[in-house]
Amino acid sequence: MKMDYDVLRDVMLKIEEEYVDVALYNIKVKDYDMKTIAYHCKLLYEAGFISDYAGNYYDDGLQEFGVGPLTFRGNEYLNKIREKSTWEKTKKVVLEGGVPGTIEILGKVATSIIEKKLEKLLG
Repeated sequence: MKMDYDVLRDVMLKIEEEYVDVALYNIKVKDYDMKTIAYHCKLLYEAGFISDYAGNYYDDGLQEFGVGPLTFRGNEYLNKIREKSTWEKTKKVVLEGGVPGTIEILGKVATSIIEKKLEKLLG
């Protein structure tokens, strides 16, 4: 399965919205299927953006999965890409610039966009 940064962002927003104090199981995010959501949750866990991930697999594949909350790193990253206009501009810059779309690059571009907005606000 191919990693999709829009799915990662949507999953992070959903975890932030729903997590209170216990693991979330089989979260539903937009129209994505369970395998897609679980795969992206696993990637977020491996990247250190969520604290826990566990999947239960049987003979016919994934049956259920659970996730913990966003980590500090996950919250910081989500804050950079939360605003839809910043996210869309970030993706556009990366795609049009021919730069590899890594999580680090997207974060740097989003940070740069935010810094430019701050410069305008501060004069």
